[in-house]
Amino acid sequence: MLSQYPSFIFAILLIVVSCHHAWAQVGPTVKTPEFNSTVTPGDHITIEYEYQNVGTGNYSLEINLWQDSGRRYLLQNVCKDHPIEGGNSTGVQINFTLSATYDWTVPGDLTHKVKNDEGEDVDEAVDMFYLDVTTVANTHFFESLNLKSRPVRLHYNAGALTLPNNLLLIGLAAISLFYFVA
Repeated sequence: MLSQYPSFIFAILLIVVSCHHAWAQVGPTVKTPEFNSTVTPGDHITIEYEYQNVGTGNYSLEINLWQDSGRRYLLQNVCKDHPIEGGNSTGVQINFTLSATYDWTVPGDLTHKVKNDEGEDVDEAVDMFYLDVTTVANTHFFESLNLKSRPVRLHYNAGALTLPNNLLLIGLAAISLFYFVA
């Protein structure tokens, strides 16, 4: 029955092959820190990631902190042009991915600009930000090939952000206790 529809079979095969190529072109995978985890200023974090081997050449690393997942507003450049192990396309056993780490200390002054009621730009502390890893490969076939990871959402000192709410609840409990006892 399917032999009556060769174009249908061809379309299905084309979709499967396209999906495979789309999956293969994803950038580095960030292993740690995990998505949606909390970091506090001064924490020493080891960023673990895997990146693709796209051939023999020089590879470098960029790590950025963004205000949004669309990578429109840069908060801080953690590192740029940091050399990492290059890929290899010769030999009998070729690794398709390589692993590496980068040690980072969480900064204590992450802010972004917002407009106040008078229309002036003021600095406001961030409560969450996005980290991304970019590997730049300079090979024989690719010059400055940028492979970007999926942004990793991190909460910035989330425990301290809920502290005023907890203090308010404790204060209300103390006032109500005093009111009903007296």
